[in-house]
Amino acid sequence: MADYPGWYKYKDSDDAPDANRVYREVLSKAPDKSVVICSVGFLTNMRRLLETKGDEFSPLDGRALVEKKVKLWVAMACKYPSGKEYNSRHDAESSRYALENWPTPVVISDFEYGKDCFAGRAITESGIKSPIVDVYAGTLPSREAIKKNSARYLRDAYGMAGRAAWDQTAVLAAVRGVDAYFNTERGIYRMVGTDGANEWAPDEENGPHLRITEKLSKAEVGKIIDELMLRVPQARSKCK
Repeated sequence: MADYPGWYKYKDSDDAPDANRVYREVLSKAPDKSVVICSVGFLTNMRRLLETKGDEFSPLDGRALVEKKVKLWVAMACKYPSGKEYNSRHDAESSRYALENWPTPVVISDFEYGKDCFAGRAITESGIKSPIVDVYAGTLPSREAIKKNSARYLRDAYGMAGRAAWDQTAVLAAVRGVDAYFNTERGIYRMVGTDGANEWAPDEENGPHLRITEKLSKAEVGKIIDELMLRVPQARSKCK
């Protein structure tokens, strides 16, 4: 943290307020059907939000508050057409509950979409000082290594342009909208069994979930993500 003064508000997670208290406060103050939620980790907080009770911010319980204030949830989760994806399997019960009970439209950037949509090389080689660069620099194989064994690195979700951009594709869809970059397929992602496995069932008529599919090429999407990561933050001082 000493390398990036002003880039953070809390020194660690123990110092930060409870996530669902923040959700409830923000949602209660927002106009109806105005909020887009993007999750790029476990679905635990989505379940916890749905299970919250009325409080000083709103008399509504969590599900009712979400239904009133949220217009869309975009999640990086699940594996197509079936399997065990990292985010959804590590708290499988929360994933099951959230996917079954979320009351607004849900868009999912799943493992299959992001696994070969690469980004990160551009900022790593840019000379910019950034925590993003630090993360990539510690893990990203060299161009020479990938050239020598591209099949091996592809299995590990690395390509010449960087690392699989699972989370970034979800953020892009949440912030800029789905239609400009992605097509979608309607259906439902279900958690099955108790070991974190999921399955996709297409349902163009009544499916509550939309999984993103390719519209722009994934190489083009990766370049868009790279360009956004290369931009210099303009509001770091607000985090002090």
